[in-house]
Amino acid sequence: MTLFQKRLKETLEKRHMRQVDLAEKTGLTRGIISSYLYGRYKAKGENVALMAKALGVDPSWLAGVEDVPMGTTQEERDVLSLWRTLSDRDKGTVQCLLSHLAGSRDE
Repeated sequence: MTLFQKRLKETLEKRHMRQVDLAEKTGLTRGIISSYLYGRYKAKGENVALMAKALGVDPSWLAGVEDVPMGTTQEERDVLSLWRTLSDRDKGTVQCLLSHLAGSRDE
């Protein structure tokens, strides 16, 4: 099972949607969605985008391009990209700063 198939299946389950529900929201046929789920066809970019929009997830995530959680916003993905460029020392500094900022909200 490809990452795309796994994510499509998981997202349908989490959203309590059936293939027919996704078909209605996207204009794709239930048959094509079934073909994607069972690996008979590979989804093209425009269909991935349609399904991602209907499911409320990022198209890159659904396609298996990005390894980020399903509900991640673009802003969070941007921060993650920056995080990955930091040294271990700088990551420690950022973690301390975030902990401090999160703790100061309660005051």
